[in-house]
Amino acid sequence: MISSLAVAILVIPMLFSQIFRKDNRKQMEKPLKYKAYRNFLNKVLHYRIAFIVLSFLLVLGSYQLIGIIGSEYMPQAGTKAIAVDLKLANGTPLSRTSSTVDQIEGQLSILFEEQLEHVYSHIGPEKSQSGIDNENVYDENKATLKLIFKEDVELDINEVTSALSTYFEGIPGLTASFSNDESALNAILGEEQMPLVVEVSGAEFEALSALSDSVMVILNSNEDIYEPVSNLEEGVPQIKVDVDKYRAGLLSLSIEDVITQIKDQLEGKKAGTLERGGELQDILVKVPKISLSGLENMRIKSSNREFPLSEIADISVQYAANSIYRKNQSRMVTVGARVNQDKAYNQIVKSVDDAFAEMSVPPQYKISVAGQEVKRQESMNNLLFSLLLSVLLVYMVLASQFESLLHPFTILLTIPLACVGALVSFWILGMSLNMMAFIGIIMLAGIAVNNSIILVDSINRNKRSGMDLRDSILDAAQRRFRPIIMTSLTTILALLPLTFGFGESAALRAPMAVAVIGGLVSSTLLTLIVIPCFYESIENLISKIKGTSSAKKEASHE
Repeated sequence: MISSLAVAILVIPMLFSQIFRKDNRKQMEKPLKYKAYRNFLNKVLHYRIAFIVLSFLLVLGSYQLIGIIGSEYMPQAGTKAIAVDLKLANGTPLSRTSSTVDQIEGQLSILFEEQLEHVYSHIGPEKSQSGIDNENVYDENKATLKLIFKEDVELDINEVTSALSTYFEGIPGLTASFSNDESALNAILGEEQMPLVVEVSGAEFEALSALSDSVMVILNSNEDIYEPVSNLEEGVPQIKVDVDKYRAGLLSLSIEDVITQIKDQLEGKKAGTLERGGELQDILVKVPKISLSGLENMRIKSSNREFPLSEIADISVQYAANSIYRKNQSRMVTVGARVNQDKAYNQIVKSVDDAFAEMSVPPQYKISVAGQEVKRQESMNNLLFSLLLSVLLVYMVLASQFESLLHPFTILLTIPLACVGALVSFWILGMSLNMMAFIGIIMLAGIAVNNSIILVDSINRNKRSGMDLRDSILDAAQRRFRPIIMTSLTTILALLPLTFGFGESAALRAPMAVAVIGGLVSSTLLTLIVIPCFYESIENLISKIKGTSSAKKEASHE
């Protein structure tokens, strides 16, 4: 914009003077065109109060559409990729997980016939953010599949996930969850976080487990939420040996003695070294792999006596958590789910919040919707502040240029009139408001006022030349009709290709273009009708105020 301003002020006049310097023909003044618009506007000005009221009702009515349209964080993207998270029974070795995934890949290729282009798989522990392999062997029973569909395939996410659910339900001992890049920004960045994330925080795992189960029931009962998954896992089986201090003491054994003997028998005890191939190797003596009953019969020595481990200890199988999640020093369980793409995201979140409000949550425990909802609220609040700041800056510039505090308000009325077109466009197209659409509305605050500036400036010049108010408005509107239509039309046509679905990031660009195009259409049409009505009403009001004040001054002098 800055460079185009410099070109318009400096370069264009220079080029015009160079190109047309030999053209000395006198231009005949042609009569003004668009007399039909002038006659129509003249009739409108006779009923200007009615048109002003109608414009206010139009603005208020369009803002009622916000609740119907709904909002979301980022626009949804029709991506061709679906991620499938697989989990086998706890304790499954990596080799068995790998063979299972190989079989699933082949069967999925048959299930979707020629629709799949690539299938990527990752088996076992994932890498951390630093790139170091996660040494947690508990994740050997997990795998992730990435299904990439062909570009020419009409992909219906609901049908695909339904087919996948039916397929994986027939495999015993296997749980599967699905996710796709539903946000355009996520599709670009490669993030695969669930669109809906519910956080359950508190102190005790038992209470968190019960609350997360209640959350799962609520999400499953919602028709617009699919396949909720909790990160609270049962964990891998572990054997707990609880040594009785009293019984061990009667046999002259301490806890440390029992632990040492169990460790030596299971892990091995160094009994010496052996030279093999010129190298010294440790000799470890340990018992072979044993079952749970074998562990109970493990021999424990005390002086010259031997007795089974079960005499001094209680042995049981327990499940330990694979991971513990904390947020703000509080334990947390998250539940993620996919949502219906045909319904506004904030409306789904509202239905979930209403259901959570009816739950009885113990003190010091909290259930809240996080993830994209937090980002959506933060972005909307920040962008709303940016919109108000942009309107304030525009007003300051207009007040300084027009040397008036009232006429800038006339020009700023174009902004709500532009929002009418933007909201109606999203309502007609069935799109939700998102961050990109809000950015387009902020752009409208600077673009839509241009037409009003051209019109109001021309009216002021006519008044200074001696015309009366009505003629000044009609002449300026007739003269500026063509420039206003041309500037709006060129901007609309330039943004029109962004609304088409070209490329994977088309869903990211389209809402911004739709907001600007819809806003320019409504602001242009209403500027040519409503702004002259406002201008004449304000001028008449100013004249009445000045006339009243001057009459009072004359009366006081008498």
